[in-house]
Amino acid sequence: MNSDPILLLSLLAVRLLGSKSVPAADDALKALKKGVEKAVEAGLLQKGETRLATTTRGGKSSTKKVAALDLTPQGEAFLQQAAAPEVYGATQSGLLTALQQSLDSDRQRLRDEVQAALSAKKGKTDPAKVQKELEGLSKKVEQLLQQMAKLETTVRAGDDGSALLTKIDQAFAGMQTRLEEALRTLPPAPKPEPAPSPRPSIPPTPPTEEALPDVLRKAYEKLCLYVEFRDGLVEMPRLYHEARKTLPGLSVKAFHDAVMALWDRRELELHVLNEVERAVEPDKAIEHHDKLYYYVLWKRP
Repeated sequence: MNSDPILLLSLLAVRLLGSKSVPAADDALKALKKGVEKAVEAGLLQKGETRLATTTRGGKSSTKKVAALDLTPQGEAFLQQAAAPEVYGATQSGLLTALQQSLDSDRQRLRDEVQAALSAKKGKTDPAKVQKELEGLSKKVEQLLQQMAKLETTVRAGDDGSALLTKIDQAFAGMQTRLEEALRTLPPAPKPEPAPSPRPSIPPTPPTEEALPDVLRKAYEKLCLYVEFRDGLVEMPRLYHEARKTLPGLSVKAFHDAVMALWDRRELELHVLNEVERAVEPDKAIEHHDKLYYYVLWKRP
């Protein structure tokens, strides 16, 4: 699929607006109508419905159904491949910026409406009008709180687990320090008497091929904690280097053989990178039938 600028902008706009249950009539999407239609046809966006809070002329709260758009997993994967990393990452910080601007604008507008409602000519105030305005303002504040809750959920979903990993590293570092201090206080161990016929030392057994799939699976699960791989599509070069942290002697051939065996057993799927020129370390990927299989998608148990 080629990177149509209008199509790409449409996907970025939907992700910027929250990715899920985005009103299709949003002003940001009206100018991108053709791109939205293409994205829906390609399965990158999915049409649906959502409910929006409204206030009637009488000041009563209500809700109504409106057409909405969801960014599909295929659309998320397309964005990761087609959009520049800094542009893709900006959709997350863009949520914060857009909401901040919206809140500032709404705050000023609400202040103006309150002043208009409370300031009557010649000191006269209409209590019914004031009450109506206050009810409308209460509803708008409630809508802003819902926006904040939705944004908070989005930010939590994008957490890559770095804070948790840092706490784990700190805890293990403290345990190691206490262990070293305890060992220094122990008396020296007695020297063992020489054995009459010592057995020849046996070199440690290298990791077997049967252990390699488990190493690859653990490396895959760890990488899926990162935001860039939360859709489950992990780049093979990243998987190879992560596995080498556990098996430093892992060769590219052994890595390829293990992945192909898992693929043959249908435990995982391999996905093609169409824009081969964008591949980083393509030698770590697998060339098969004139295609470059660059992504791994492990099936859930």
